[in-house]
Amino acid sequence: MNSGIMTLRRDDMIVVLFVTIHHHGERARSVVATMVECCEKINDEETDCDIIQIHGEHLGVVQPGSTLNVTFLYPNVYGYNRRASCTVGIWNRGEESGSDDTNVIRHKIEFETMIRNSPEETPPHLQGLYNPDKIVKCETIDLDPFDGCNPVDCRLKYSGRRSYFNRKRNRCQRIPKCTGDPNKELPDVVYVPMSNTCRNLDKAVKRKDIVSLINEKYEIESNDLETSGVNIQCHHGEIDVRTRLCVCDKGWTSVPFDPEEYNQGNAIYHMCDKKCHPDDTSPVNKVPIFIGLALAVLILFLILTCELFDLYLMCFNFNDENEPEEVTFYPVSQH
Repeated sequence: MNSGIMTLRRDDMIVVLFVTIHHHGERARSVVATMVECCEKINDEETDCDIIQIHGEHLGVVQPGSTLNVTFLYPNVYGYNRRASCTVGIWNRGEESGSDDTNVIRHKIEFETMIRNSPEETPPHLQGLYNPDKIVKCETIDLDPFDGCNPVDCRLKYSGRRSYFNRKRNRCQRIPKCTGDPNKELPDVVYVPMSNTCRNLDKAVKRKDIVSLINEKYEIESNDLETSGVNIQCHHGEIDVRTRLCVCDKGWTSVPFDPEEYNQGNAIYHMCDKKCHPDDTSPVNKVPIFIGLALAVLILFLILTCELFDLYLMCFNFNDENEPEEVTFYPVSQH
């Protein structure tokens, strides 16, 4: 059976796998496709079979002689830089009432979406995803080539299975389960997000632990956030060493997030990723506004001046009309 991956494009949020089947039988059969197991190759030494979950489909009744593609969907925004093998089951059953004629065909779908810099090495299903001459190949597969080689969102890419981003290795890692003694009054095991490890609180502090803490503190102070476990991306800005937050470049701001939901070491917080309105940042764009306001004030002043002048004239004319006319007296002649 022919199988593989459908063409992947930049804005796709679903990876589509397929298996081509042909019904060679003489009777119609009901066909259902399901996932058996998917294993992703993390590196040359590690394979994880708990991450990828693909969803099959119910094809309904397939007539004899039919050829069709059975599709499987894998919802994920990080469809690129993945290597995996998925075993699927094609279940089919006779359409006769009460038929026990049921069987399953298993097939393995191999797919790979690694970013390459050479056009000759780019497979056809990735040619709509990126331009090999312009794409930047990052150090590891957990650095996003479409985001300036910044870390991917580990929780989204690996479906919550590898949620910690190790900034030294630039890879997403599993978070260990820190299980303490339930019979004790206080917790005796804690999770340390700085190192993604569990620490036993009952064990005494040793000299090497103190040295490790001193060195770790020095590394944090000298490398800022490189080993602090704080996953903040300053898209258009720089990290402030004191506040551990981004100072945005002129013209950029951050979308507010709830500090109570802050989860150190696991989630990625994007800052300085929202462009301000041009009128709020550019002095050049404010000049027309100032000119308009000045003209409006000038026009208003002229209108008020004219109104006051008209009022003055009305009052002056009123006084002239009400002033008594001059009476001239003439002497009366005597006869």
